[in-house]
Amino acid sequence: MRIFIVEDDENRIKIFKEKFEHIEEAQLYIARTASEGIKILDENKDLSPWDMIFLDHDLGGRVYVESADHNTGWQVARYIKRKNIKYYNAITHSLNSVGAKHIQEELEGCNAIPFSTLRTMDFSY
Repeated sequence: MRIFIVEDDENRIKIFKEKFEHIEEAQLYIARTASEGIKILDENKDLSPWDMIFLDHDLGGRVYVESADHNTGWQVARYIKRKNIKYYNAITHSLNSVGAKHIQEELEGCNAIPFSTLRTMDFSY
């Protein structure tokens, strides 16, 4: 199971790691910035589709950032769409409702789920 995560908060990253550590086949790819996320996507472009994509919108320790800013999850979502990167499930977990909506508009089937709800969800399948 290949899981791509864009998140800048170290506490949330720790929770993601704990959530998936019990799934033996889980491979986590974690980016803390938009440019790091795009680099990870480029480096893995020839592999099979991503099983899960998790995108935060506001990066760099900032909140309620405009989507057009260079360091947002929306920029990563735009890249995924532009490069036709395949995935099975996409989730935005941003508190920025406008930014989350922009991500959903870019990624077909993307769900907006608050991070607090993600913490209680079971992703082993």
